Amino acid sequence: MKDSSKYNMNLELLFRNFSNIAMIIMDNYNFNYVNRLGINLLGFKEGEIQKMNFIELLTPDSLEKCIDNIRTLRETGICQPFIVNMLKKNGEILSLELSGIKLNDNRFFFTGRNLSLERISKEKLKYLEEFNKNILNSIAEGIVVFDTQGSIIKFNDFMKRNFQWKKSEVIGKNAFELFPNLKKHGLLEAFVNIVDKGIYMNKNNIPGLGFSSGKSTVINLRGYPLKKGKEISGAVIIVEDITRSEEISKQIRKTVDIREKIQRIIESIMHCNTITEIINRLSLGMRDELGYERGVILLTSNGKENLSLMKLFSSINTKTEIKTASELITKNIRKGKGLTMKVFRTGKSIIVKNTEKEKSFLRIFPDTKSKMIVPIRTTDIPIGVITIDSRTINKFDETDLKFAEMLANSVGISIDKTRFFEDIHKKLHYLSTLYETSQMFQKAKHGKPNYDSILKQISQSIPGIASLIISFDKTGNSTVISSCGMVNEIKKIFANIPKIGKQITIEKIKNGNPFIADKIKKKRTAFFRKLLQKGIQSLYIFPFFTEDTLEGCLIILGDEQSILKKDQISLFTAMANQFSFN
Repeated sequence: MKDSSKYNMNLELLFRNFSNIAMIIMDNYNFNYVNRLGINLLGFKEGEIQKMNFIELLTPDSLEKCIDNIRTLRETGICQPFIVNMLKKNGEILSLELSGIKLNDNRFFFTGRNLSLERISKEKLKYLEEFNKNILNSIAEGIVVFDTQGSIIKFNDFMKRNFQWKKSEVIGKNAFELFPNLKKHGLLEAFVNIVDKGIYMNKNNIPGLGFSSGKSTVINLRGYPLKKGKEISGAVIIVEDITRSEEISKQIRKTVDIREKIQRIIESIMHCNTITEIINRLSLGMRDELGYERGVILLTSNGKENLSLMKLFSSINTKTEIKTASELITKNIRKGKGLTMKVFRTGKSIIVKNTEKEKSFLRIFPDTKSKMIVPIRTTDIPIGVITIDSRTINKFDETDLKFAEMLANSVGISIDKTRFFEDIHKKLHYLSTLYETSQMFQKAKHGKPNYDSILKQISQSIPGIASLIISFDKTGNSTVISSCGMVNEIKKIFANIPKIGKQITIEKIKNGNPFIADKIKKKRTAFFRKLLQKGIQSLYIFPFFTEDTLEGCLIILGDEQSILKKDQISLFTAMANQFSFN
């Protein structure tokens, strides 16, 4: 027992200041001894260590390994070096490489070296590698590393995302074999200069390199020599995908160009005095300035779906083809069919990128591949549409649509302004006509007015009408006093109205209000049937009186329905009030 105690004391003194850690553990895993370096590394006091269990300080990942090695010690008396992680007093981890022997008194003697610095160095190195990898992968440019033969060694995530590169398909492969078209852009010579001479390379605006993504690309390339000491071991190529920025630049250039052309068209329209002139200028501008192959401008009357004006322009079709197309367009509009009428009704523009995929598309020209349709408005009221055709699929984009809408809005404002001035001009003309008629009656105050001159002036004021003046005697008989633009057959119809028909007419107008039949269709009376046979579709009768007696009427006839507007009806009502046979 004395020898054992002496042996134990000598062992502790021998390893007290040992340059590596030394510890003795009891069979029940309690600490029996820890040298000065071990105490310092663990951070506990010597008295604290004596009361602690070796197992308690092990991290979970080291527990099973340590128990297995102690079992080996019990059985064989020796164990090979193994690594354990122990918790220090401050909570940090101490990594040790331990080797042990079994003492004669069944205790276990371990010596080992501190691996913490080595572990920390490895962790730092791993962290730095991961950090660098994350930095490389977060860069908004591609990075490709080549060896001196042009084989790809490494690339970052940018190449995976933007060009769908896969390691199995790219790593170890020669870039110029994978992508032969790189050579025609002078990149093979540039690569040789980098590797052989250490010259930096810069190539810009390289189009469509045919990367595995299949996308059409535009890229800039920068190349740098990869050095290992003084020797060049390869090259690093920086890939900048400028496809999007190039598209934006192209779009900006397109926007500036279209804006200037649209402005010139709008300026030319602003000086127009008639709607027809506006539409003609617009069609010329779209064809010659904007270079559109084909298009149609449609205007309706009073916001309704009745076609009032159509202008079809084309730089690619014959006159016969244009005529046939115009007839087909008119037919579709009358039926209310097609995308054109949909845009008119909804007021929402449409781009048809591929007419083959559009079920509701009505084909006017067989070679139309794409189409753009925008509404024309005055304030919020739709008055027409502009349609533009192309023989190319996906010809029009949002920029084209935006400026087409701008042009349509300007046209709508010009038409609204022109209609306003035309309306004022008409009203002034009507007042002038009314004044001149009044003057004629004043001059003929003591004689018979020249009714033929009056009706002639009316016909000049409103083209496309026929007129006559009828007088009634006390017995109800009627006489045609004067007529203008009237064929004899129509005069006979009014001269030979049956007495009952005259009486009905007189009853309708004797209260002083005009009689209006602006949509003569299949009327039951023989009188209206005869008018229809002669092509008359609208009839207006304006009575005039002497005191309270119906003296006669001014009659206006038209070969179209609703030939007179409200302001014209008011004009003839006022004019009839000046008539008198007395």
